[in-house]
Amino acid sequence: MPISPHRTPGSAALLVLATAVLAGCSVDVHGLGGVVDSGPPCPLTEERCNGLDDDCDGMVDEGFDLLRDALNCGTCGFVCPEDPDHAAPICVAGTCEVSCDLGWLDCVAGMPGCETSISDPRHCGRCGNPCGGLVCDGSPTTTYMCSETCTEGRTLCSSSCVDVATDTAHCGGCDNVCASPPHASGICLASTCDLSCDSGYADCDARPTNGCEQSLATVASCGMCDVACAPDHAIGTCTTGTCAVARCDSGWGDCDDMTSNGCETSLTTSSNCGGCGVACSGATPLCNTVGGMRACSATCPSGLDLCSGGCVDTDTDAAHCGRCGTACAAAERCVDGNCRSPIIDVSAGGSHTCAVRATGEVLCWGSNANGRLGDGTKTTRNTPVTVAMLTGAVQVSAGVDHTCAVRRTGEVLCWGRNNRSQTSGTAGEYVEPHAVTGLTDGVEVAAGAEHTCALRSSGIVACWGRNDQEQLGDGSATSGHSAPVDVPGITDAVQITVGDKHSCARTRSGQVLCWGLNDHHQLGPDPMPGRPAVVTGISGAIDVTAGESHTCAVLTGGTVQCWGFNSEGQLGDDSTSERTDPVIVEGLTAAVQVAGGGLHTCARRGRVPWCWGRGDEGQLGYGSTTDRHTAIMVSGLSDAIDIDAGDKHTCAVVATGGVVCWGENATGRLGDGTTTRRSSPTPVADLP
Repeated sequence: MPISPHRTPGSAALLVLATAVLAGCSVDVHGLGGVVDSGPPCPLTEERCNGLDDDCDGMVDEGFDLLRDALNCGTCGFVCPEDPDHAAPICVAGTCEVSCDLGWLDCVAGMPGCETSISDPRHCGRCGNPCGGLVCDGSPTTTYMCSETCTEGRTLCSSSCVDVATDTAHCGGCDNVCASPPHASGICLASTCDLSCDSGYADCDARPTNGCEQSLATVASCGMCDVACAPDHAIGTCTTGTCAVARCDSGWGDCDDMTSNGCETSLTTSSNCGGCGVACSGATPLCNTVGGMRACSATCPSGLDLCSGGCVDTDTDAAHCGRCGTACAAAERCVDGNCRSPIIDVSAGGSHTCAVRATGEVLCWGSNANGRLGDGTKTTRNTPVTVAMLTGAVQVSAGVDHTCAVRRTGEVLCWGRNNRSQTSGTAGEYVEPHAVTGLTDGVEVAAGAEHTCALRSSGIVACWGRNDQEQLGDGSATSGHSAPVDVPGITDAVQITVGDKHSCARTRSGQVLCWGLNDHHQLGPDPMPGRPAVVTGISGAIDVTAGESHTCAVLTGGTVQCWGFNSEGQLGDDSTSERTDPVIVEGLTAAVQVAGGGLHTCARRGRVPWCWGRGDEGQLGYGSTTDRHTAIMVSGLSDAIDIDAGDKHTCAVVATGGVVCWGENATGRLGDGTTTRRSSPTPVADLP
């Protein structure tokens, strides 16, 4: 539970402080009368069930009940099988069970869900109650009993007397079963099938086929569809659909205990110096940083300015950025006296890198051959430049020679080399973004060597560009497509990824399907020519990535499995043997994200990245250029919230909103203002 800035600290507050300091986090302990900086800032995320103190409040996995949480049943990350037939998954005393929908029974052992209608004459009203030659008559809301005839107004369906206006097994007519899609129960209203969402879920996209797809316990949709929990100057948390302040930003306090206005009070002023209501007066009228904490003092030290009765560093203070009274927006940081939006996404390409700010601006750096940086030139850059004519972006993908981004509107734009229609449209080069024809509902884009794929909001995947190895997945024998073509057989994708000449998608159920070139078994054990095929042996996937000629997935529980090319140990199984079937990455547990590069792979365990495979350019980030055939921890990086691997370099978004990169830097792809190779994480210049 967060410590309120205006309360007197007790033993609980001191325990939180001590635990957080030991964890190496920066903590806003307003109740202690100041801000204590004891290490790298906490991530801009909610607490997760992963055995780590994600929000740096001194507590691990708080808010998760392993005895009753179906998403973490018995242990973190163990998800009870989703969407059993006519039932909802529940966790009872740390064991997965099912709760039957109204009108259904679980009578057959070993069958998933509740397979038996309560009106079934073999199990009339309860399991093991056969009616013999009689009929089963009753109502799901009362009871079913064996009877000689049906009650007036009821219909006889297979020896069962039912009300076709309300019966989910015979809705509107005999044997017309109302399906129970993900996170929902099928119901029958006035002889028409409808949905009843499970508690905590909603049908936000109005697509009954994918059920109630949106959890209402996330900061993006808290309590209602698309209602974000984003209190000002704070990190929000959503608990049982209610938004609350999890932690105030450094220098801010929630002095009125109102979530609606977030942490509304600056704790750098003489009236609220380090804590709510802590006033400076008399011989110490100024609010200053003393010994790492805000405290009242007589004068401002050298390098600080007097603003509103407080001593502040206008180079870094978000309330007085650059000069007194110039406040940054809630999502911005003050860097060198300028308000800057934090980075929310990074993508490492062949020899360039791109990132997206929270404001929707896209920045790129590195090689600019073919115009892949999108700034209107072909000039190589070793520090970030803004992509021209692009606003409102939410995600970016850097390919080998081209780049693409998705806007909030669903529009997909691409730029760079277009010799194989990988950016769509007329062949040539695009030094600035142009819209991909026919894509207005994109939610994710993935750029490969000479082809590109996008995920539509409907769950359908569309691809365009080169197709000589059937990497577009449409089953055609054409050499390529200059406009998007839908990949048949995939309607419920939630993530896409592309390699050099192969493509993969992760479905809502946790399956992984791949298609395209299979010269190194990167498609898995059972490929289908020209069409997507399920990767046998992979289930419960929560993340997937395609490297140059290998593929990896994170499974429920945090294990990482890889398959395909393994010449440099990029599969992480302590060998260099090519693998047709998925193998477990050794030395890594509790992973939450994986990123495949050229001949190396990286994953994120909590906020700590691990890498393996080829390391000749320092792309593994552990301070050496030696290959590793099992996972090794990246040096000096403990606050990564996103990671991506390029051809010979790797980058990560850190919790402060900046980006760090490591590996080859011949074209300035690390963005640090040099072309010097780095074997450990190095900050990208001018970010956030």
